[in-house]
Amino acid sequence: MEIEPYSIYTDNRPFRIAFLVAPSDDITWVDRIVDYNRGKWGGRLNPIILTDGNTLDDPWWTFIRKYDPDIIYSTVPLCDELKKKIHIFLSPLRVEEVTTSTDRVRLNDNPLSIFPAARIVSQIGRDLFDEKSKLLLVQVDDSAPQHIKDFLSRNFGLFEGFDHITYSLKKSLEACEISEFNISDEGSLNEMLLELGQYHSSYVFLSQICAIPNILKAPEYNHKNERFEIIVGSGIDEITYFWNRSVAMQPWLRTRFTQLWLPKLLADSEDIKPGLGKFINKYVGSTGNDHSRGAHFVSFTETEEYLNSISTSFGSEIRYQKTSEKLEEQPFPQYRVGTSINLLKRGLDFHRANSNHEFLIIDEPRAEGGSLGGEKWFVDVCVQYRPERFKNIRGKEYWWQLPTRNSLVSDLQFFNKEARINEFGTFSILMARNTSIQPNETTLEVRIPEDDSVFRSLICGQKYDSYEPRGSRIGQISPFYSIDRSSEGMHLSGVLGLFDSLYEAHSLFEKRYWRRIFERMSNHNPGKDTKAENRILRRLSSKINSGVDYRTSVRAQESLANTVLTIAKEYSKKEVDLTYEEFEDAAKKETDEYNQAPSGYAIEFDEKDFKRSISGLVSKGILLIGVKPKCPLCGYKIWYQVDNLTKEILCKGCSYQYSLIAEPTWVYRLNSLIRAAVSTQGTIPVLLALGQSVVGVSSMGNSTLFIPSIDLLRKVLWSNIENLVGELQTRSEPFVRANSLIVETENNEIIKHVSSIFSSTRSDLINKLSKPTKPDPRELDLVFISDGKFVIGEVKTSLKQFNDNEFRKMSEIAKIIKPDLILFSSMSKKPNSFVLQKIEELKEELKDLEIDVQWFQLHHWAFTPSPVR
Repeated sequence: MEIEPYSIYTDNRPFRIAFLVAPSDDITWVDRIVDYNRGKWGGRLNPIILTDGNTLDDPWWTFIRKYDPDIIYSTVPLCDELKKKIHIFLSPLRVEEVTTSTDRVRLNDNPLSIFPAARIVSQIGRDLFDEKSKLLLVQVDDSAPQHIKDFLSRNFGLFEGFDHITYSLKKSLEACEISEFNISDEGSLNEMLLELGQYHSSYVFLSQICAIPNILKAPEYNHKNERFEIIVGSGIDEITYFWNRSVAMQPWLRTRFTQLWLPKLLADSEDIKPGLGKFINKYVGSTGNDHSRGAHFVSFTETEEYLNSISTSFGSEIRYQKTSEKLEEQPFPQYRVGTSINLLKRGLDFHRANSNHEFLIIDEPRAEGGSLGGEKWFVDVCVQYRPERFKNIRGKEYWWQLPTRNSLVSDLQFFNKEARINEFGTFSILMARNTSIQPNETTLEVRIPEDDSVFRSLICGQKYDSYEPRGSRIGQISPFYSIDRSSEGMHLSGVLGLFDSLYEAHSLFEKRYWRRIFERMSNHNPGKDTKAENRILRRLSSKINSGVDYRTSVRAQESLANTVLTIAKEYSKKEVDLTYEEFEDAAKKETDEYNQAPSGYAIEFDEKDFKRSISGLVSKGILLIGVKPKCPLCGYKIWYQVDNLTKEILCKGCSYQYSLIAEPTWVYRLNSLIRAAVSTQGTIPVLLALGQSVVGVSSMGNSTLFIPSIDLLRKVLWSNIENLVGELQTRSEPFVRANSLIVETENNEIIKHVSSIFSSTRSDLINKLSKPTKPDPRELDLVFISDGKFVIGEVKTSLKQFNDNEFRKMSEIAKIIKPDLILFSSMSKKPNSFVLQKIEELKEELKDLEIDVQWFQLHHWAFTPSPVR
């Protein structure tokens, strides 16, 4: 299919870094993290996560998942189980751990720096017309007490003086209007706070600069986050909450000064009460809305009585409502579930692409941090998905959204740079500033992969549950070495090949009229099937109840097989040819049945529209048109396709040659592929479920990739190992220990480990491992990706076809390839109690892997009459 132009949207943004810190540590690392982020573009929105390195409590885990970090940087050693959990459920580009010799934050990739440029100061200060905010520079005397240094550093950011700064930073500061203060004690601190508390003055603090750009997603609204908070206490919980609170706020408040960290020594001091009260009063008045405005005192370590006494001590200096609260646990922001792709690409840079291999020039971000080459940032990329496949669908665009497994982008070589799949299933790509050595760092290559390769990587690529330290080869063996179209998948591919799109095929087969017509032309009838099934059961039951042991008697087994074969021959399906009048008669009856329903309006049968529909099916080769003349000699009637007609017809029965009559009756025959799909292959239920999920009226989303039904092919070596282990399991106690080694090493390593444990010769093992095994495919009816969710499913024609084995098979497959969702469906109007029970059992079994299991109900209108056009 010829490629049509498609859209690519890009957006530069800062790193999202989650810093993991042990709650039992002192706050040295917290201050290092704060200082590091103060100099980084967007660093104010990089949260601190508390963990002991072994587990992450549920609230912290939920928070970090919703935050969706690009990098996880841990100051505490992480256990393998936690690393594995991060690998399975998150998709950071990297997890980095601090080494024992490191005393500062040092990432493998250096994020963009940011300076307090005049433009940024004006943006944060929200200057209007000729107003100009002042940049506050605070220098602290060496003799100042530590609690004063901490207060100034954490709240405002400290400045080391012009003698210790780079040339670029010096030039940046010279363009700003600056207000400098030197602090040595509580008296000088009080004077500074009195000045900052003046209503006519407008100050921007160094601590606010790193809040630009303010592009982190917004949490759900919480009126408590619109109050000015005073966080009292010097514990790690207070400092962590103080730093993280900006992430929880609405975007319009993040760049403002909306909170103050207050150590107990300053909270108790009467010397700074005047300045502190005036300062708090000013910023309470500029925070939030009128109905939520107030000063809120909080602490994890101090009592509520103490907080009340502190708030009361300010008296009338704070003219707004004063409240207090002792916090028992960290407050966390709540984020909305799901985001439309149309919102994600709003305001992004637009590129137009015309091929499967494109080169984009990404402009460097406007971050005034000097001209340091090699500093990095991320660009979020949204790529439109194959518009040529959806010509029948108007007003809707589809996008590349993949499951959050970073191995996909590397396997598929989607981009020429390191990339991750973010929480929305789109791409976040690591970019770097150009340098004289590497002048093309901002050139991004986009290579669109084939759909089949996406699913091959998902199923046969890196195991989703393996955590691989650098240099390790653990986890590379997958139990499936390839995927291939199943016989049902081949039929479905063939059927779809007759249509312009899945949408067009689904629209046709969803109509009850056409399914019934095609069943009739296939000599297929659900009522006849039920009668045949009952007849087979009666015959087989009478033989089985005769007392013959069918397990040991070969003759009895042959007799049973012959009985089934005889009935099958009697029930063999032959095509049924229909005339136009028969089509029309059935269409009128279907339309009349629709009009008799209490819908409130009637639709007349339109013969012109109907003839156009018939002609469309003929042009696609779904209906074949021909004649069925009667031989004047033997009376035999044989159907001849119109393409093969001549004036003289040679009877295929008696070889008599005769002339075609002047006005033959046209007779329609169903394409043999469609006939097999309708009558024997079970293709139609799969097509309906797939079409409804992917491109139907109520399809799952704005992103869709699918592959027709497939077989998952097990590794021959894997199967041989299982057979070998079965033989050796009773011979040696160390089997359990050996099993993990067997499945986690390369082929030669397997032989080495098994040899050493079971004392078998290498040649014996090679013979056993290379012995051919019977193919053991696992079939999947539904395989697709929707809005970045990996979905598999089992579809049956009838509920009777579901049994314990079907659910057991899906459990086995799900634990290996970890889909996000498993669907079960059939042509039945609703599931029975057995299927519902098995779905609930499977859902419970897979809940730790967060795999959902659902019954997928086909639209009710697929089973009701509809007007035929």
